[in-house]
Amino acid sequence: MCGFRSTTLSLILLLAASPGARSAPTPLPGCTTAFVPTAPGYDFTADHDRWGQTSPDYGIGDNARVRAIHVTSLPIFNTADPAENNALYRLVNRLKADTKPAVLRHLVLFREGDTVTDDRIAESERLLRAPKYTSDAAIRVVTNCPDGVDLEVI
Repeated sequence: MCGFRSTTLSLILLLAASPGARSAPTPLPGCTTAFVPTAPGYDFTADHDRWGQTSPDYGIGDNARVRAIHVTSLPIFNTADPAENNALYRLVNRLKADTKPAVLRHLVLFREGDTVTDDRIAESERLLRAPKYTSDAAIRVVTNCPDGVDLEVI
């Protein structure tokens, strides 16, 4: 029995250390991209003009069926940024409570299998920003396939 455990542990360590173990996911046939979770440091103001107005263009057309909704919770501080990489910021990131994915899914105006438009996504973003326990929120199209889209709530 001891030999089985050591062999299994060696195999797990070998797979974790191999360079191909964490390769980028490949998109499904006919899809634009594969889902990759958003990394800390996401720029929530990237689609805003200088007046703070947003122009939501999610590139999904008039109606698209939602295949999946992924919920990603980001830390408060981006420790990859040298200005935010100190002991206090790392401690705050560790102590903060993540918003439960079910709470965020409840706030959006659509579910998996529903059809969505750019306006419904923009309104869902507004609803996600309204509670005091969220500092900012975004919804992005992570996979655009002929049979629907996958969305990420950040």
